[in-house]
Amino acid sequence: MTPYFCSCFKRFSAILDDDGVQSLESLVSAETLVSRMSELQFNPLADRLCAVFSSRSDGKLSFEDFVDLVSVMSEFAPAQLKADWAFRVFGKRKYQIQCASNVFYSRLRT
Repeated sequence: MTPYFCSCFKRFSAILDDDGVQSLESLVSAETLVSRMSELQFNPLADRLCAVFSSRSDGKLSFEDFVDLVSVMSEFAPAQLKADWAFRVFGKRKYQIQCASNVFYSRLRT
């Protein structure tokens, strides 16, 4: 594992319930994630972020989902990636997401 993934896994493990099982296959509920992640505690979109990033569409996030969420929220994430996810969070249709994110990204570059 790269240092970035090790750091993410350490943080993911700290967020998990204290059930003694912490592995790459573990799942964390949206409620637990929001209550234990300071970046989400007062974010009005926290529940929506968790729903969008949950690949299982059940409100639970895997380690991979968590890495996706943390990566997109990073200040180092490319603007195009942030725009793509922002339109998913706000619930646009797939075609509208692509068109709108392209417009948004093109305006960022000008």
